[in-house]
Amino acid sequence: MQPEFVDDGDVIVIDSKSVRPEGVEPDLAQSTSSEFANNSNVAKARIWKYDVLLNSTGRGTTGRAAHYDLDCPAIADNHVTIIRPDPSVCLPTYLSLFLNSPPGLAQSDMFQTGSSGQLEIYPQHIQQFLIFLPKRKTGKVDLAWQEALTAKVEYGRRAGIEAREKLEAAKRLIEAAVLIKP
Repeated sequence: MQPEFVDDGDVIVIDSKSVRPEGVEPDLAQSTSSEFANNSNVAKARIWKYDVLLNSTGRGTTGRAAHYDLDCPAIADNHVTIIRPDPSVCLPTYLSLFLNSPPGLAQSDMFQTGSSGQLEIYPQHIQQFLIFLPKRKTGKVDLAWQEALTAKVEYGRRAGIEAREKLEAAKRLIEAAVLIKP
């Protein structure tokens, strides 16, 4: 669905640039109206919290995934596919991690099609993706393992952000100290 953009809209539009392996980073200037987003013809483009978003077109961005964890209403543009995994089988956070992993990206590469320079992954191909789901000895899917893995990745992401912030603060302190001469 290609959205109607409006200034100061109250529904953000998620495009392929917004779907990042670290999470969804929308351009808040790209928005549409509630009237447009609530139209029955647009229902398939509505994004709900914890949907997994997959870049389905583009060169270099096809296959990139993120789960939507923002609280604001959103719709996907025509370059983003919405995936709603059954959370009793596959956690959305885990699915987005898997899709961004080498096995997930390899499948995105394998199913890409297109001859006009614009690569695309079609929904029927996404349905064929094989997702590794860890299982317990009982044979049931191990959701605790998925949760533990996503918690470790999130901890690492937060630690990286914090480290970059501390590095920038240290640089500012050094610059200020060098500029101050006794």
